[in-house]
Amino acid sequence: MCDSSEQLSHEYDLLSHEIFRLAHRVGISFSDVPGLRFIRRDDPSRQESILFPPCVCLAAQGVKQASIGTEPYEYGRGQFLLSCVEMPSAVRISVEEGKPYLAMVMELDIPLLAQLFEELDGENVASMLSSFEQGTDVEEPDEEISGQSVFAGSARSIRIGEVTPELLNAFLRLARIADDKEKARFIAPLILREIHYYLASGPFGDYLRTFYANSSQSRQIARAVTYMREHCSERLRIEQLARMANMAESTFNRNFKKVTSLSPLQYHKHLKLYEARRLMLAENMSAASACFAVGYESQQQFTREYKRLFGNPPMKDVRRNS
Repeated sequence: MCDSSEQLSHEYDLLSHEIFRLAHRVGISFSDVPGLRFIRRDDPSRQESILFPPCVCLAAQGVKQASIGTEPYEYGRGQFLLSCVEMPSAVRISVEEGKPYLAMVMELDIPLLAQLFEELDGENVASMLSSFEQGTDVEEPDEEISGQSVFAGSARSIRIGEVTPELLNAFLRLARIADDKEKARFIAPLILREIHYYLASGPFGDYLRTFYANSSQSRQIARAVTYMREHCSERLRIEQLARMANMAESTFNRNFKKVTSLSPLQYHKHLKLYEARRLMLAENMSAASACFAVGYESQQQFTREYKRLFGNPPMKDVRRNS
């Protein structure tokens, strides 16, 4: 009989096989399950600019390094990254010879999480949130939660944790039906609910509540972040965002940085620059066109801020990463 570690290793091998089968090409492959995609990289990747949605990213093989906000993160087999707010990110993949990087990404179903919290312990949410919502600053070093090793950077919106056997098995079952339209329609919602239940009831439950309980200030910040992404090329108006979040400007600024590790101005600037970088690398747009597409009025300012963030001026950066 296999011990638990051997069983986990076996299920990871099975999951890697399924992801390789479903990832028809290098890069991102979408599935018949809404919000579920598979990632495959055969060679070490160049640095890529992406927008992390609220999601769970589970690595089955290989290692991913990501710079999210001002924080570096690294995770690989046996770990998952949990993101609760859309964050502009730079990522790089590490692979072993003959072993491609393989991962699953499942976008969080926010209404489902809110429903689960209401069903699990809705009457206790307000008391659980009180210390956070009063604006108390809390140190967040690396921590042990229910025996699970968790990395917590300065951004409240990102966590890295260890994959439990139940979570791994659920992802494996989900992968096995992801290309079957009928099963994806009828069975996948049950497995997705199961995965969200494990997240809501597990070590990250309290953390997730701070974003997805209806009264949470973090949820208001997440909504402001979504608005900023959707209006990336427009002029940033802090007072308007603070009103949307029903906060004073000073409170909004403090809570925004607590959630993202960036000030609203820094976040908005990162959004613009990451989007411009994506336009140049993925859509072969010129630096001048990308500059104006994301709302810059001055190419000189765009070049200066781009170099400060990515280390090289736009076209040199594009040549190095093409």
